[in-house]
Amino acid sequence: MALPPLAGCSAETPTPAAPNAAAPARRAETARRSSLSSEQVRRVMNAKAVDLSGCYELSEAKEGDARPNLTVEFEVGVDGRVSDERIADGDGGGVFGDCVLRVVRDARFPRAGAPTDVSWPLRFRGRGE
Repeated sequence: MALPPLAGCSAETPTPAAPNAAAPARRAETARRSSLSSEQVRRVMNAKAVDLSGCYELSEAKEGDARPNLTVEFEVGVDGRVSDERIADGDGGGVFGDCVLRVVRDARFPRAGAPTDVSWPLRFRGRGE
């Protein structure tokens, strides 16, 4: 069974989330340190494309319909580990959303000098599109 293409991991650019306005001291501190670049985030997420496509297939098999479009937000710590992962937009309930969050949580990014907030859209195309 062929998997539908995953557009979000190859064609779209991750959008770093806006800094927390309530923490000006942290903003000043992180301005001196380097967070992950969009390219570094893209490389790791592209490496997870097969696993994310598996979430689509798993949801389709268990629930009969996959929820193919959502945005996941998360923070990458200075150690490269993901925290605070959540579905920010779209229907993230059920098997599909749980699977996506598990894949993102297990991702490992390069170490960086500052935490990086990421907003990553996942857009699947239906078969034959």
